[in-house]
Amino acid sequence: MPETQSQERPIVLVVDDEEIMQNLMRDILEASDYAVDIAGDGEQALEKLRSKNFALVFTDIRMPKMDGMELLRRARSLKPDLDIIMMTGFATVNVAVEAMKLGALDFITKPFNLDHIRLVAGRSIERRVLKKQAEEGEYYKRLSLTDGLTELFNHRYFHQLLKTELSRSERNNRQFSLLMIDVDNFKTYNDTLGHTAGDEALKFLAWLLRHHARASDMVCRYGGEEFAVILPETNKAEGKIAGERFRRIIEETVFENQEIMPNKNFTISVGLASYPDDTQSAEELVKRADDALYQAKRGGRNRVASWGLEMSKNTAEAR
Repeated sequence: MPETQSQERPIVLVVDDEEIMQNLMRDILEASDYAVDIAGDGEQALEKLRSKNFALVFTDIRMPKMDGMELLRRARSLKPDLDIIMMTGFATVNVAVEAMKLGALDFITKPFNLDHIRLVAGRSIERRVLKKQAEEGEYYKRLSLTDGLTELFNHRYFHQLLKTELSRSERNNRQFSLLMIDVDNFKTYNDTLGHTAGDEALKFLAWLLRHHARASDMVCRYGGEEFAVILPETNKAEGKIAGERFRRIIEETVFENQEIMPNKNFTISVGLASYPDDTQSAEELVKRADDALYQAKRGGRNRVASWGLEMSKNTAEAR
């Protein structure tokens, strides 16, 4: 009989052939109150998976005997609901995409950002808690906060998060920024390939946004193919950098059947507005970020536009 997992301390399996990495991951996870088990290769990991219930698996990709990708395939077959996070020091977009297609929860690169490891572990455990709450009748309350397709925060909760962040920033005399993001020419993709393909593309794009956001950022699905990202402690110049980073990542990532898009790839347009420079109202901040998004679309798409005096004039004239 498999061992039952302690409710007090979720058990995490770390799979890596390097003792230094084993010890590093153990220290990081145990400091966050996880119990940790170690496997030195894929075969040993599968043996442990057959005999014990784990909340989460971190596995290196390059290992002797069985690499991480093969372990991912076999582990997902053995335990389809198990969350598996891939680790590598030799990251490429293609490898990340392949891992996601095989069912990896996330993909992190060495050297590690310690906050990111804690974040993805916490997200995985929260997913398991949500599943348990569903069985206990608490599911629908929590579900009201997230979008069913992308698992991002939903439109309704976005507005609550925005008001909370504005109050916090006002109280502490801090800045924050808001990005409104729209997928360029998405209707072409959806109409040509159908809603199932469109949904898969949106899920992958949402994962990219969440994966490349900071731990403090709040990534939300605003509606349809539009997303919103709340950037705490971020001025307009820093918000522009964040918007450009998201734009470049989407542009450079290969999506399935992207050749049917007008530019043969996926792109996004981004509108940026900041508190308190642009407004001190949550509702007005959304409107101004959305106006900036409209300007990015009008300017040719695949770009970031910031709200400002000149942009305000151009938008007013265009409308």
